[in-house]
Amino acid sequence: MAEEIDPNTNINEIPYRILLQLQKFMDVLDQQRNWRALIAAIPDNPYPNVSDVENFNLELMRGGSPTASLLRDLGMRGYTVRQLITYLEIIKHEKALKLIKREEPVNITKQPKNVSLMENQTLRLSCEATGFPYPKYQWFRTSNEEVNGILERKSRIIPTGTDRVLEIQNIDEDDSCLYICRVHNRISYQFTKWVKVDVLIKTEPLTITMQPDSKTVEEGKPLRLTCSATGLPAPNYQWYRYDQYIEKETSPELCWDKSSPGDSGVYRCKVYNKNDEIWLEAVDRKSVV
Repeated sequence: MAEEIDPNTNINEIPYRILLQLQKFMDVLDQQRNWRALIAAIPDNPYPNVSDVENFNLELMRGGSPTASLLRDLGMRGYTVRQLITYLEIIKHEKALKLIKREEPVNITKQPKNVSLMENQTLRLSCEATGFPYPKYQWFRTSNEEVNGILERKSRIIPTGTDRVLEIQNIDEDDSCLYICRVHNRISYQFTKWVKVDVLIKTEPLTITMQPDSKTVEEGKPLRLTCSATGLPAPNYQWYRYDQYIEKETSPELCWDKSSPGDSGVYRCKVYNKNDEIWLEAVDRKSVV
């Protein structure tokens, strides 16, 4: 938690123990978070010449701190803590900001929106928020779960949904549900509104492309009955003998390696998906002689 420092205070009036921490966080090699990045974030750069910048770097050779030298010079030029906070925000230096910036509660500034898209596309939901420490995000979705024989809608966490943008590739029908994001920092949290995602499934009517034929086969010989179809969603198959379904026979082919007299009978194939079903009307008879 930041110490209470008046933002209008001159940088040179920052307490020494905080300056030591700033040096620790910014005397580093990370070009996105060090004292050089801080200089680059200052509008109307007061150090336009390379030699001006390298003068701060010489402090390392003297056993000193480039950050301390830079902050001291900025203070002598009249820069305030408020300005330093602004520059640190530009480079997103949260650790340094925690030393001098007051905490702010989360405030959601952009809500996610309802969306409809086709299956296999990429879903992107986003929200934005302000606050300090910087907000963190956790997305949730609904799912239907059976509890004591009753189907109830539950919310469950999305393990990969920890950014302000939720992205799910190759969505399918199971992704059609409600989504919400919890935005939080150390001192507060808010939830976005619930949004609805509709995944549209491309459909094509079932079309039979091959029907099984009646066959006669010698005992002990192999036999194969085949039916096939096209459609979206992809068709499923179930074979029947005398209108009784045959367990585990759910492929387009019904096969025997060795036929026996007990295999004789009338066979039918049901082709179906969630939208339609077709019973092949031809009588498929296999007699063993």
